[in-house]
Amino acid sequence: MSVAALDSVLSSSEGELLLLSVEVPARDLEDLLDSLAELSFPINPEIYHGQPGTRVQFPAFSARLSEVARALGRCGIPAERLRIRAVLSDML
Repeated sequence: MSVAALDSVLSSSEGELLLLSVEVPARDLEDLLDSLAELSFPINPEIYHGQPGTRVQFPAFSARLSEVARALGRCGIPAERLRIRAVLSDML
């Protein structure tokens, strides 16, 4: 499959499919997951436990970024801690 074809598969009316991740201290993981559970779209987060923090990663479309940032703010995590990558960059 060409890069152009992959790009069209990974885009929708909600924009580009992105991979979002945020690292939190282990003690804050439950609060983060509770906030993410209130999003208006379903997520299936991958959780990576490490030292000193825990990383939560999930895909979302670019149109949903502001909603995710607000969810992070509700649990006290600044939006600047959100890391964003294009899903396509991991596939090439």
